[in-house]
Amino acid sequence: MSRSLWTFPEVTEIKKLIKAELDRKLQEVGVASKLEFILLRINQLSASETPTDGIRLFVYAMSALAHHERHGGLQSSQVKDLMQVAEATLKVFQVTPQKSKLAFLYGELAMISSQIHLKDGQFWKATWEQYVSIQLSGNQPPGGKQFVDLLFGIKYLRLGHGERALGYFHAAESSETSADVWMLARINRIRSLRLTGRFAEALSLNQETSGLPIDPNLQLELDWERCCCEVHQTQNLDELFKLVQKGSTHYRASYVLEFFLWALAAPTFQWLKKLPKIRTLLRDDSLELKEQGFYYPIVRDLERSYDEKVLLLTRLQLLGGILEKLNQCHSVDKQILILGAVSRWLHRNKIKELSGVILLEYVSLCTKVSQGRSSDLLGLMRDC
Repeated sequence: MSRSLWTFPEVTEIKKLIKAELDRKLQEVGVASKLEFILLRINQLSASETPTDGIRLFVYAMSALAHHERHGGLQSSQVKDLMQVAEATLKVFQVTPQKSKLAFLYGELAMISSQIHLKDGQFWKATWEQYVSIQLSGNQPPGGKQFVDLLFGIKYLRLGHGERALGYFHAAESSETSADVWMLARINRIRSLRLTGRFAEALSLNQETSGLPIDPNLQLELDWERCCCEVHQTQNLDELFKLVQKGSTHYRASYVLEFFLWALAAPTFQWLKKLPKIRTLLRDDSLELKEQGFYYPIVRDLERSYDEKVLLLTRLQLLGGILEKLNQCHSVDKQILILGAVSRWLHRNKIKELSGVILLEYVSLCTKVSQGRSSDLLGLMRDC
């Protein structure tokens, strides 16, 4: 086996220097111009042949990919090219997957590929690439075992494998976990308990967690999850409704849009009647509804489907467009809510054939995620 032309200390130091440089650049020129700067650096280094420049080229390529995963900005062809540049650079400078002390660099590359696929809604590909990342890294999983467990949990839950996800989230909460990883693992474990039909366990762990000194954002999630659990028992959305009122704790775009989905799936119109129209909420610049680029148009079109001044055919086409996007949802609980909302509309409009098939999809997904514990995880669709 050829010896790598890079050393661990050199890679670590250059990573540190480039991160500091890019942090300064972000402060100076902003997000979009930071990406332009990274791409310029990559272009300047593309013909370099020294080991040090090779490390810099790899780190800049990884930085561009990480930037894209967080903020976007690259075309799919650019992402592919950067992946190839990074992998080719590792090979040129004789970094060997699995066995080399620097094998974790292959793992980091496959992991950022996994996260980009996750962002793009390619959930199976994201899960597959994460396994590739671990295989290439040898005994050095990127970010550490707890971080890897957290990501596996997120991906398995999205694929509807709630029990498997629970195991990974529990493992990610180990004593060695960072505060950020622990927080994400804990709230996802609570959500997974709800989505596997273990409502009492979800509420118990929720209460236990609320008694700890925790981040305020985690407390927001805990309060939301508690109310979601209670809906299953009461079929009453009043507590969720109170949380999303202007001036209340959860008056944020993500929660407001999710509440719309709950209200649209409910068997009565009482909460829909209380809600302001989406076009009214758009006027509130502090809410930034359009920043929720995936869910905002779905909720807007669901609301529009109740406008009887719009032709029935047009409204059906709106719902069909929503269903086409369903597999791109990043969370299985939103998938369940959207199926419930569409099924409710069809049920109300007595479109029996379509209503029946969407309800079958809803029941099938609930049954899969909960491993048969519940065919109605929302607790709102019993009358259908």
